[in-house]
Amino acid sequence: MKLKLKSKKVLSRIITANLLITFSVSLLFILFDIPWNILDYKLNDYFYKKIVEEKKGPSSNDKVVYLNITDASYNFFGSNTLSRESLAKLNRSVSGLNPESVFYDIIFPRSSRDTHDSLFAFSIKELGNVYLPTGFLLQESPWVFRWEPGVFFEQLHNKYLKKPGENGDAEPYYAVWALSQKDEFAESAVNSGHISVVIDEDGILRHFPLIIKVDSLYFPAISLSIFLDYNEVPFEKVKINWGENIIIPALQESYLDEDVVIPIDDHGNVFIPYYGFWSDGSSKMMEVQNLIKYSDKPEYLDDLLDFYEGSFVFISDISVGTSDLGQTTIEENVPLVTVHAALLNGMLNNQFYTRWDIFPLAVIIFISGVLLILTALPRTNLIFYFTALLLISLILYFGYNQLLSFNLFPSFSVSVSLLLIFIGMMVSIQVITAKDRAFIKNAFTRYVPDKVVENLIDNPEQLKLGGEERELTILFSDIAGFTSISEKMKPSDLVSLLNEYLTEMTRIIIEKEGTIDKYIGDAILAEFGAPVMIEHHAAAAVASAIIMQKRLTELNKAWKERGYPLIMNRTGINTGNVIIGNMGSDQVFDYTVIGDHVNLAARLESANKFYNTKILISEYTYKLINNSLYHTRLLDLIKVKGKENAVKVYEVTGFISDPLSEEDLKYYDLYERGFNFYLHKKFDESKEYFNKALQIRPNDYSSDELIKRIDKLNFATLDESWDGSITYKEK
Repeated sequence: MKLKLKSKKVLSRIITANLLITFSVSLLFILFDIPWNILDYKLNDYFYKKIVEEKKGPSSNDKVVYLNITDASYNFFGSNTLSRESLAKLNRSVSGLNPESVFYDIIFPRSSRDTHDSLFAFSIKELGNVYLPTGFLLQESPWVFRWEPGVFFEQLHNKYLKKPGENGDAEPYYAVWALSQKDEFAESAVNSGHISVVIDEDGILRHFPLIIKVDSLYFPAISLSIFLDYNEVPFEKVKINWGENIIIPALQESYLDEDVVIPIDDHGNVFIPYYGFWSDGSSKMMEVQNLIKYSDKPEYLDDLLDFYEGSFVFISDISVGTSDLGQTTIEENVPLVTVHAALLNGMLNNQFYTRWDIFPLAVIIFISGVLLILTALPRTNLIFYFTALLLISLILYFGYNQLLSFNLFPSFSVSVSLLLIFIGMMVSIQVITAKDRAFIKNAFTRYVPDKVVENLIDNPEQLKLGGEERELTILFSDIAGFTSISEKMKPSDLVSLLNEYLTEMTRIIIEKEGTIDKYIGDAILAEFGAPVMIEHHAAAAVASAIIMQKRLTELNKAWKERGYPLIMNRTGINTGNVIIGNMGSDQVFDYTVIGDHVNLAARLESANKFYNTKILISEYTYKLINNSLYHTRLLDLIKVKGKENAVKVYEVTGFISDPLSEEDLKYYDLYERGFNFYLHKKFDESKEYFNKALQIRPNDYSSDELIKRIDKLNFATLDESWDGSITYKEK
């Protein structure tokens, strides 16, 4: 199928306007930093949850183990509070299983019983690989940290704070004050790190700051501390490229085989790579009372070693009413320890999500806009609409698949930007083409069917000089004796009557999908099958003629009450190949039809007055209609002026559903028999039936004319060329 473009007149304006729209939206996308709004994250949350459900997200590292303090644990310890003596017992149970490190997601800032605190501190030191976190109050603007006396603050100042290498414009979170561990616990721990979460404005835990700033130096997150110690990479060797990534280098003296690259934003936030659902039990986890019970039984030792040896143990209190819960990208009311476990899991697997930069996104939007422009050029807008829908669907699908490749793509912002371009293009196209559409519609809507007007609007190049040969059905209708009628009426009444008549007749023709070619005084020239081709053009023309007669009967009743004379119209219909198109000059032209078949339709209209009929159709039209739908009869054979071949002429008296009287049926039967005998040169039998027809209709011109025609024949001179036709000399 060959696609046709819109009118050349508007193409350049459409292209120019839509390129401007596409460029403007792409530029605004950059200037206003549109991507990575909450709706982008919400849509990504939906996709991310899907890929985690389908096990297509980050891998789960078997070395990450949850050791949970639950309600059952409190029952086991026989206390409503978390006894540090009990935790010391827990540490002793863990120590025999050789974990790589143990992280308490709990801050112990105050004293309990001195003996219990001492036992707990001793167990931490004895275990030797316990990480105790610190909580900070953070803010985005620079701030002087509030230092306090104590072991932790000394360690923070002398041991933990470092100056990694950094590039770019830094916008880190600044520590205001710290909630730290009790001195003897801080002194016993192997290391520390912060656990200060940063919640997005919609309350979702999507990001976490891997580094925060304390005065002029930096402090790592607890997960980063554990990972750096595990691989023996000094914190100061870490490279921070603000707004891009944190690089943990594979130093010669470290255990890393390759650099670990963690994408971050300007604040040092990393997208948290959650790898599984807390609620489905897919993560490795155990309750502390079970570990304590089984650790004293030798038969369970091998299983416990398989579970804990070389692992990273995350101990947290998840009992009802005491645990810190939050909403993550994949589920609600989840213990916050999952944040730190997910970050360490990502570091162990080197699996983090990289966010798309804004400039490549703008390029995608611009290229998509250009593609939309190209599909807006054809006349049919379906391609344009389909392409817009397809592009938006592809963007959403692409966003989902980017997560599978560990890339974050702002599907919502890109889709909405493309939708804005699409809407802008629709408006611009409508505005640009409105003037041409309005001109065509105003010029043709009163003379042709609506769908023909729409076709001209969609194909405005048809409104140029030139034509095409096509089979059409031509209808020519005229008021009988209009000259004498006009002489008897006031000009104002005559105009009123004529306008009302032409309005009603035009409406009928248009409703039957005909096109008004022109008005010639009181006459109407119409064609069926142009400009838009219809298969049933002959039937539509015949039906129009019948309905016009019925409507005229109704109009005559109304006109009679107003004192107007009764009028009658006559219609000739013919079908054949004609030339249809715009004829005239470059300045003034008319959409019209020319050809011999047009002339024949006019001759048939005129012939009605001699046969005293109202609707005559040619044999060409008769062959194309379903004769079972109409009352028709073969009336005569005529030769029009200038033509040698005779044409069969049929009278149409109505639809088959219109009842005929017994006399009418008898008359048509007699006439048909008489005419058949006439064509077969059985003239005596023919005259007999015509005379019988005259007995029913004494003033029947057709029967009387054929009797006279027979009487004038010289039977001696008739030869094979005689076809029974009469030459019609009137125009």
